[in-house]
Amino acid sequence: MNTCAGELMHRDLTAVMEEDLIQDAVHILYSHNLSGIPVVKEDWELVGYLSETDILQAAIPTYLEILAQSSFLNNGEIHLVDRFKNLGKKVVREFMTKNPYSVPPSASLMTVADLMLRKKIKRLPVVEGNKLIGVEKQIDEFRLKLEEEYEHEEQNLLEQKKRALARLEEMEKATIQQVEDEWKDREVKVAFQTEEYEKELRSVLSQLIEKVNSSIGLGNLIDEGINAVAVVERKKANNGN
Repeated sequence: MNTCAGELMHRDLTAVMEEDLIQDAVHILYSHNLSGIPVVKEDWELVGYLSETDILQAAIPTYLEILAQSSFLNNGEIHLVDRFKNLGKKVVREFMTKNPYSVPPSASLMTVADLMLRKKIKRLPVVEGNKLIGVEKQIDEFRLKLEEEYEHEEQNLLEQKKRALARLEEMEKATIQQVEDEWKDREVKVAFQTEEYEKELRSVLSQLIEKVNSSIGLGNLIDEGINAVAVVERKKANNGN
């Protein structure tokens, strides 16, 4: 069974709106121990995502900004505090990431894990019809679930392999038995045909022997007749003398 995003998501609808102040968003992040938060409209349509990184990048001056403003070098801490205060009074819309990554509840666990790992996303919104319905936030849970699914799938494959091997063995035995039966049938047929041939051959030989014997008897008669004629001739010759 393949697990989908809707089964593992946290139904946490903690979010901010575009017009909320950054200081309010920071308070929510801190109080809920979050690394980021979805930005929605009044109807819960997802329009953006505000992360700690977005806020820090806006709050901390870049190296070029520091070089451009020499006052940072002398009064860096004061300017940094002022920068944070000014940032806190601005609205979320200015710093949020627009068109953030999200997944539908039907997304596979593999799709969710792949997206979070490749894009280094800690909290991934789950939307249905572009409406926020939950958040995926524990990649470790995905790893465990994936391992369970892989183990289950591996077990299924092993079972299928066993069944396939058993089926092949049965087919092999059936084939061997079929061949043996066919050879037995052929042997029976050959034996029967040999027996019939031997009978026919014996019959032919018997007939030949009878014919030969008959021929031998006729020859004897002829010889006896010739001898009788010779005797008669000799007698006639003796009487004439």
